[in-house]
Amino acid sequence: MDEVSQYEETYKLDENSIAIGRHVILKIVEQDTNSKKYGDILIPDKHYINIEMLKAEVVSVGPDAKSEGLNLGDNVIYDRFAVFGKPPRTAGIFVVIDIGNIIAIIEED
Repeated sequence: MDEVSQYEETYKLDENSIAIGRHVILKIVEQDTNSKKYGDILIPDKHYINIEMLKAEVVSVGPDAKSEGLNLGDNVIYDRFAVFGKPPRTAGIFVVIDIGNIIAIIEED
């Protein structure tokens, strides 16, 4: 069983999953490996930072996280290492994260 199948079998998250508390469920989207910018946010080379940022779409927001201004369908960047279960970085995978580990809401051009 490959890494993606193993993660999906273990956590069984999908677009119908419901976040609780301060948690948010995200769907990882295709990453633009050539880009160092998201809108007007410049992402420094990862040699200078201790996090790896990935892009995802919000699919569920817990009740305690709703006051943060996050909406379903928002595109965000988040700290990959803060995700529960250490998922692969494959587009289409659903992950659970605490609202505090979302770095920014980004707007697509």
